[in-house]
Amino acid sequence: MGIIAIYTVLYSDSSSEEFSFTAFDSADFLPAACQGIIAIESRKDDQISHIINQISDRNTFYAFETERRVPELLGADCTMRVGAYAEITGEKIRLTASKDCKKILSAEAEISDRFRLAEELVSRL
Repeated sequence: MGIIAIYTVLYSDSSSEEFSFTAFDSADFLPAACQGIIAIESRKDDQISHIINQISDRNTFYAFETERRVPELLGADCTMRVGAYAEITGEKIRLTASKDCKKILSAEAEISDRFRLAEELVSRL
């Protein structure tokens, strides 16, 4: 999502100043859970839910569920410095998490074990 904002500023006719941007790597800068994920919600049997299912990305949804599980397990709210980032490669999901931005842990599991992965990682934080 952040990259879209950068392109908007760079290619906007109203922008007359020059800007310099640097992309952060999640290994160096752990984001809050679900940052940059766009979500659409609807009622289960609503007409729009069929359209949403057609454009939904399964891996993004799995990453969302896994990242979201970290603050849930910690009982965290938006005032806490909790970070979580999930990446999917093939059938594996890698989760990086922190509850204080000091101790950062990563682990990997099968996508089907994503909730267990979050629970194990949080228990070690």
